[in-house]
Amino acid sequence: MKSFRSFVEGSSAQSRLDRRAAKHGLGSKARQDRIKKSKDFFSKPPPSYSKDDLRRMGHPIERKLTPDELKKREKVAKAIERDNPDMPMDKKMAIATATAKKSTKENYVKDKIKSMTTNRKTYQHALKTLKTLLQRKKKEGGGSLKHDPMYYAQQIARTYDDIDFKILHGMLKKSNRV
Repeated sequence: MKSFRSFVEGSSAQSRLDRRAAKHGLGSKARQDRIKKSKDFFSKPPPSYSKDDLRRMGHPIERKLTPDELKKREKVAKAIERDNPDMPMDKKMAIATATAKKSTKENYVKDKIKSMTTNRKTYQHALKTLKTLLQRKKKEGGGSLKHDPMYYAQQIARTYDDIDFKILHGMLKKSNRV
């Protein structure tokens, strides 16, 4: 039968832990260095990323509401308050925000058609620039493009005001079919 270990100087639990720590390289000096390194690591602020970086990493970025959307959200929130006064505020605002954004998405198509007709010359110039760019890139690449034509349409559209790259790419497809 095993008996309890008799109390001897140096056989306390703390001294056994200290011996074990020294055996595994966790002695006072090494241990303090590791603790210091971990404190230094965790005391640094987390890295801050731009919205573009977060978007590239796949994180959804919510845009700020426009003044028209804010007005629409308030109207919808008041209507929900009248119909259902017991609804929690966060749920009410979520529904109102979604409704406000949805109504502006419907206007998006109208705005794009309108910009296509009012900015016709700008689109024609952008299309011409895109075609010359694609010809040059094919020549440089030995007959093949490094990227999809949609990529080049995006890059060209970024240099113009009020140009949608999807419409520009659609114009390129349409002009190549004819």
